[in-house]
Parts: sequence; C-alpha cells; structure tokens
Amino acid sequence: MDELKIDHSKIRLVKGDITELDVDAIVNAANSQLIMGGGVAGAIRSKGGPEIQSEASEKAPISVGGA
Repeated sequence: MDELKIDHSKIRLVKGDITELDVDAIVNAANSQLIMGGGVAGAIRSKGGPEIQSEASEKAPISVGGA
C-alpha cells in the first residue's frame, strides 16, 4: 500500500474492491449529472442501494472537477 501525507491528511493507494473499504469517503470520476451507470460508479450504486443514487442526484449538476 502506498501512502501520501499532506498536512494532516493521508491519501492511500489500495488495490481491491472499492465498495469493501472502510473509508470516510469515495471520490469517483463521474458525469456532471452524477448518474451512476456502470463501471466503478455502477459498483458503488449496486453496493449502496438506490438511496446512494438518490443522494447523488440531489447534488447534481456539478461542475467538471467538482466533488
């Protein structure tokens, strides 16, 4: 596992199933409407259930590069 420390934060590079990690947040490359169709976004939606897509949709649209 690779780790980068920036001020009081840590970023770790981990190989595995992103939906099985014990983390505070997941940042995923997505479209501006935050539609979680396939790939990583689809896996997150499948694991999180319909409420995760509903919550994302409430925050859409977002600017490119926004999180």
